[in-house]
Amino acid sequence: MTQTSLLQVRIEPSLKEQAEKLFHEIGIDTASAVRMFFKQAIVFGGIPFNIHVGIPQTDRKAEAKLAFQRLQKYKKILPADFDYKKELESIRNEKYEKYENSRGH
Repeated sequence: MTQTSLLQVRIEPSLKEQAEKLFHEIGIDTASAVRMFFKQAIVFGGIPFNIHVGIPQTDRKAEAKLAFQRLQKYKKILPADFDYKKELESIRNEKYEKYENSRGH
């Protein structure tokens, strides 16, 4: 059996409930989600998602508008059928493979 370590975190009840609901919908438990986050942080060498200063977390429209404006800059140089999700997944998989290979797996 793999040795484990206990991690305790204080978090707002409503945030915990929302996250647990989401995790349940995608078929994982909270502990698995936390392990995934830790592994991805190690693979990426930092927080595995973008953190933006100046855009309130609740202002999704402004965030989407800013992302759209940024994408418009690249629209002219990227092919029309460019699949952003597929490209991101490919990059993540490549980094994960490098990480796994560095661990001897």
